[in-house]
Amino acid sequence: MSDGPHRSLPLKRRWKTVAERSSKDAWSVEDVVEATCHALERDLGEAPVQSLQRILGVGPEVSLFGGDHEAVLNELDHARIECRGSAIGNAAIDGAIQAVLEGLAGGEACKYALEHALERTFKSHSRSIEEHYQRKAGDRSARHMRDRLAAVGSRCDFSSIALRHSQSSSKEARTSGLSRRAGLDDGPAMPL
Repeated sequence: MSDGPHRSLPLKRRWKTVAERSSKDAWSVEDVVEATCHALERDLGEAPVQSLQRILGVGPEVSLFGGDHEAVLNELDHARIECRGSAIGNAAIDGAIQAVLEGLAGGEACKYALEHALERTFKSHSRSIEEHYQRKAGDRSARHMRDRLAAVGSRCDFSSIALRHSQSSSKEARTSGLSRRAGLDDGPAMPL
């Protein structure tokens, strides 16, 4: 017998953890936010962040394309080769294109692109989790999951994650792993 629908969820282990924590009220919304931010940061490893930084002219490097928007847009489209099959990578490039079209450049454009990718990835995974719970556990569980993930989405700081990753190399920006709670006193907080 399984411990819940999260076990058969066709997503990476980090997103199964998000689903498991979301499904159980013993985990606070803050605990689910922690797991979600961890999963998003790990997913961001698939995005061509360094290429975006180079193309958009982040940091001390000046963009090779100067003010030529057409050249920047062509180079961004060419960067898709680096992230074939990566939804978050393609979402980051879509966000970068939108940022350039809106007149942003440098760090602002890169932050905009990564924030766009994080929000889209969160929404996509939230829908997948909710649909999976609808099929496996029914309406009530799916509604509960939708409500919990909506609360998580409103508390996730996509902007700070995007800012941290847009200003540094991908290895420097990574956070440590998700905190493990294995001791008797380390479980989810008890409601008062």
